[in-house]
Amino acid sequence: MEFTNAIKYGFKNYANFKGVIDRRTFWWWYLFFVAVGTVVQILSGVVAGVAAASAMSSGDSSASAVAAGFNFLLSLLPLAIYLPTLALMVRRLRDVGTNPLFLLFGLLPGVVLFIGALVGGVAGASMSSGMGSLGNGFAGLFLGMIPGILLALAYGIWLIVLLAKPTKTAAQGNKYATA
Repeated sequence: MEFTNAIKYGFKNYANFKGVIDRRTFWWWYLFFVAVGTVVQILSGVVAGVAAASAMSSGDSSASAVAAGFNFLLSLLPLAIYLPTLALMVRRLRDVGTNPLFLLFGLLPGVVLFIGALVGGVAGASMSSGMGSLGNGFAGLFLGMIPGILLALAYGIWLIVLLAKPTKTAAQGNKYATA
């Protein structure tokens, strides 16, 4: 499937979590997802920069309010294409013979990050002598986050490897494949 057909397919099957999808279609859609996110980030930065320059030169903050509204609308676009991306990812994992519930492991790094930051921040802050610098608290916070960051990196690499695997047929033992 070519790029434009993959995009049409993704929107046509917006929230279809059933079945399987081939590798090429998934990766064309994912390229679209990343491209949209990149364009939104660039536009958001340009709009914020123009609004800040306008506010500084004229002293009028209405440009900042307009920019904030525009950036809010821009942020809805990646959210709108997140659901079909998730649906295609679930279907792609089925195509390679993997249980799509493994996507839930993606929540684990966030939990580890939160707990690590909390414990590290409290431990670092308690090492501060008196009412002195908060440097130890921030150092503890960042050190506590390292396990979560490493776990997120490992999960991301693992997920890319799974999504890049070739299709596994029913004859090869894929219980999700259609015969």
